[in-house]
Amino acid sequence: MTPRGLSAVIGFLARVAITAALILAGWLLGGLPLTIIATLIAVPLFVRTQDGRIWWSAILSRLRFRLASARGLTHFSDSDRLPGTLGTTTLVQTQPYAILGGRDRYSVVVRFDAEHSDWLDGIDSEPGLVAVSITTQTGAAVRSGFAIAPSAGALTRSVLHEALPITAGIPTAWACLTWRGDAPPTEAIEAFLQRAGLQPLDGPAVAAVVSTAFVPDREPITSWEHTGPGSAHEFKNRYEHAGFTSVVWHVASGAGRVAELLGDESRTGLGRVTAVYTPQPGIGGLRQSVLVTLTCPDEHSLAREASALRVRATGAAVTLAPCATTMASSFAVGLGVGVAGVGR
Repeated sequence: MTPRGLSAVIGFLARVAITAALILAGWLLGGLPLTIIATLIAVPLFVRTQDGRIWWSAILSRLRFRLASARGLTHFSDSDRLPGTLGTTTLVQTQPYAILGGRDRYSVVVRFDAEHSDWLDGIDSEPGLVAVSITTQTGAAVRSGFAIAPSAGALTRSVLHEALPITAGIPTAWACLTWRGDAPPTEAIEAFLQRAGLQPLDGPAVAAVVSTAFVPDREPITSWEHTGPGSAHEFKNRYEHAGFTSVVWHVASGAGRVAELLGDESRTGLGRVTAVYTPQPGIGGLRQSVLVTLTCPDEHSLAREASALRVRATGAAVTLAPCATTMASSFAVGLGVGVAGVGR
């Protein structure tokens, strides 16, 4: 059984146990009336929303969003600083490569080369490594094809087929490796980079990636402290930043063909696919989460691009679910710089 399948089974059994406890408590404390109430409370534990979440999780997320909105936390206005969790992220080191720090996590962003990606085969057993993401971004750039190295193992081939549009090639791609620790694990990072032959990005390059994602039509900003969009406003179904509008989807099913979602046509904005892999030490293997982000200069072009994306998703048998009430945090994760969080 795969790690994802085992996790699903454990989650289901946990919900069954909670349901049984609620019904038993209802029967012992109040007989039939409380038993019926307990059963009704337990029903949402087994019903899922469009984006694949359990009802209770969706209800709590919406409640948190409403509370945050009432407190003014969904609107951000600062000419330089990055919003949300990115605003608390610092560049611990800028040269010769960037190390981003946040809480107890430290990330390094590297250039991704599919033809030299054998290092992916060892990410599930690398000490201290808690997440690896691969991000592909399309726009007006020219695409160029690539091939997978003959020496690549099964894990590498699986990851690449999930994360990259192999038939069309990629205009821009980067990977991010995140370690956990009380201090930057510089020695572990340098040893891994050297062993894998990776080319890490320096501070200005990482800042340029983030600033371009927020404001695609401006000259890239290369200072992390000044990459903010100026203003940002999170809505339940979209994320507005510096005159641009973004929508983020979670891939609920069909992740193995998600690479086909990046179209070949020129875009008015940016399209981005980020596949996040987190090692599962206790059960082995990797847990996968995939986010798809569209950023356009106006709602009309966003609607057109989103419609084309949904058509491609249908053709690829991929189920996309909007990251409702979590657009801002999902956008941050979809940037592929690691420390903002992993997963949905």
